[in-house]
Amino acid sequence: MRLTTLNIKGFKSFPDKTSIHFNNNITGVVGPNGSGKSNIVDAIRWVLGEQKTSSLRSEKMDNLIFNGSKQRKSSGMAEVSLTFENTRGVIPSEFKEVTITRILHRDGESEYRINNVACRLKDITGLFMDTGVASDSYAIIELKMIDEILNDRENSRRRLFEQAAGISKYKIRKKETLNKLQLTDADLARVEDLLFEIGNNLKTLESQARKAKRYQQLKEEHKNLSLELARMQVVRQRESFKEIEAQKQEQEDKRLELETKITQLEAQLEKEKLELIEKEINLTSRQKELNELIAGITKKENEKSLANEQVRFLLERTVQLKKQADESEQGIVRLTTQLTQVNERRTAQNVTLEEAAKDLEVKKEEVASIRTQNDDLRKQLDTSRDTNQGLERQVHDFEKKIAINTSEKENLGKSIEQNSVKNSELEAQLGQLREQASVIVSENETKSAELNALTIAEEKLQKDLESASVKLKESEQLLSKESRKLDSKKNEYNLNKSLVDNLEGFPESIKFLKKNSPKAKEAQLLSDVIYSPEEYRTAIENFLEPFLNYFVVEDLKEAYESINLLSDASIGRANFFALNRFKDYAQKQTRDIPDAIPALSIVEVDDKYKMLASFLLDNVYLLPEEKFNTGLNGSGNENVILLSSNGKYIRTGYSLSGGALGLFEGMRLGRIKNLDKLKNEIEKLEKQVKSLEGETAQLQQSIAQMKASSRQRDIQAVREQLSRIGQQSASIHTKIENFQSFVEENLKRNAAIKTRMEQLEQDNLQLKQNLDELLASKLASGEIHDQLLKNYNTVSELLSKVNAEYNEKNILFQGCVLNPSNLWNVRK
Repeated sequence: MRLTTLNIKGFKSFPDKTSIHFNNNITGVVGPNGSGKSNIVDAIRWVLGEQKTSSLRSEKMDNLIFNGSKQRKSSGMAEVSLTFENTRGVIPSEFKEVTITRILHRDGESEYRINNVACRLKDITGLFMDTGVASDSYAIIELKMIDEILNDRENSRRRLFEQAAGISKYKIRKKETLNKLQLTDADLARVEDLLFEIGNNLKTLESQARKAKRYQQLKEEHKNLSLELARMQVVRQRESFKEIEAQKQEQEDKRLELETKITQLEAQLEKEKLELIEKEINLTSRQKELNELIAGITKKENEKSLANEQVRFLLERTVQLKKQADESEQGIVRLTTQLTQVNERRTAQNVTLEEAAKDLEVKKEEVASIRTQNDDLRKQLDTSRDTNQGLERQVHDFEKKIAINTSEKENLGKSIEQNSVKNSELEAQLGQLREQASVIVSENETKSAELNALTIAEEKLQKDLESASVKLKESEQLLSKESRKLDSKKNEYNLNKSLVDNLEGFPESIKFLKKNSPKAKEAQLLSDVIYSPEEYRTAIENFLEPFLNYFVVEDLKEAYESINLLSDASIGRANFFALNRFKDYAQKQTRDIPDAIPALSIVEVDDKYKMLASFLLDNVYLLPEEKFNTGLNGSGNENVILLSSNGKYIRTGYSLSGGALGLFEGMRLGRIKNLDKLKNEIEKLEKQVKSLEGETAQLQQSIAQMKASSRQRDIQAVREQLSRIGQQSASIHTKIENFQSFVEENLKRNAAIKTRMEQLEQDNLQLKQNLDELLASKLASGEIHDQLLKNYNTVSELLSKVNAEYNEKNILFQGCVLNPSNLWNVRK
């Protein structure tokens, strides 16, 4: 690894970009005083991450940027880049050349880059950690560093040797690791504190959870009721909307009617205007026409002479037309005679057509009757065919039933023989099983008596054991509960004691006075003077928050001494209450406010501090949160201060404050008195725990003796024997019952089989008789079917002939109707 290039721009005395190349021939930078040699070293240290301005010979970072001169303006930023050759891989990077850059802007923003890629200072430090190059390393030596090494100032030689040996990186890592461990220990301590506080808040959280659950229930009810109310409102709104809509429609109709009338009137007005305009136009045109008529009259007089000539010509034409009219009348007479003859011929044709229509109707009726007869015969033929098929199916069914009954009768006979053989075998086995059952009954009675004696003794022992176990369980639960309570109180005591001893939560000024001022060391803080019950502690502490760090001293002289001590040491501020100032304080009268509790009635203070407590808590009252929003109404109550019991709200006559509560709310008030009470509670709990531990040990010893004297194994052995005997007895009785049921079932089955065989015999006789009758019916039905088939064929032939004749006459008739001239051909 070798430094190759240094680029400087805007850094100290280098306003323009300056590049210095370090080749093999350069081993140092020399020059006269003030030429900027030290600025080059400062630039190298700065780009390697130096943060101390004193090491860079400057008071603040902004001074590193070129501030300008008479001839040049100041620069907006300072930028320095270092380039290293990494051919041997000393720098842990894949690049053969590594460039690091640092940029500082006038607004204070700083940038770091590696090969022109933005990065963190930690990345640059980690990159060069194992290389011996750093902002404080001895790889870059300036003049004053030689004096430090020679004089061994601040162990300079040691650091030089450590860097040369390469162990400085391990010391840095060790330091970082120790810092992380310290932070981890602090976090663990904080976690323990949080766990303790969470344990104390469990009851409050449980109460809040119950309230939240109740709130969810009420919220659900409110939601349902709101939905129902909304639904009813929607229904009412819809009805109202419909009424309004109807009124709107009615008014709309009236409006449209009025608009229509107005439109009609406007149209009529426009029409009249148009008519007036047309009349004016007509008047103009009439005047024009009058002028034209006057001019035309003259023209007509000229044409009159021409018209007289035309009249004469027309008279001659009239004489010719009269002659033509006489000839036309003679033609009309001739055509009238021909028309009379045509009408006579038409009358005769109508008579012939009526006769043909009657003949056609007769043929149509004849066809219809034959077709009806044909349909009847077809139906009779279909019925006959269906009847024959039904008879054939019945014959087949009867023959099938007779065969089935015969086969079933033979099988039933074989079953009777098999059942008789089985019954004889079962009777022999039943005798043997009854003898075994009598032996097992006597053995069972003996074992049952032995079991009863053992069971009675064991039940008594188990009752005693159960009673002792219940007592042991109750004792263990109580011991566990008291132990947890004791641990909780010890943790709370230790935490409070630590907070009191270390003055946690108090400013440095109070800690300083407690250590260095004898008067302040003896004086009490207001947070230690006033004590409140736990349920109201958060509310009182939130109200007294501005005064909790006040010292309570006898007079102002002690306060002046402590203030002067703080002023001389230049360490913060402190506040004091002087007790002699409250001797003449007149306590205000307590007011009667519904549901409110005066704050003075719940706090505990020594007689010495009562006037101070009255001064702070006069006119302060506590209200339950659910009634807090009502507050105080009426005149004369403006000076009353209301606190919610959980400390969430603080309300005066003209203001309201509140918000989220911290995790350690209520832990500062009355710490010392709380420690005394915790100590007394811990002593009582320790005595109770010891007593419970002794009682639990005695119960455990008694239960162990009872368990050792148990006869449960003997009872279990006898029960197993009885179980085996019972199983054998049950098995034998089951076999006996099964055998008996088998015998009875076989007897019943034989009787049923005989009955069934007799019934099958009767069924076969009846089926044969029915079969003979069906065969006779089938023969008769076949003869009827053949006769119907012949009649149907005859009628079908006749229907075909009549249909052909009817169709022929119908065609002729239709032709005559459409063209009467054809009728003459038919008649011919």
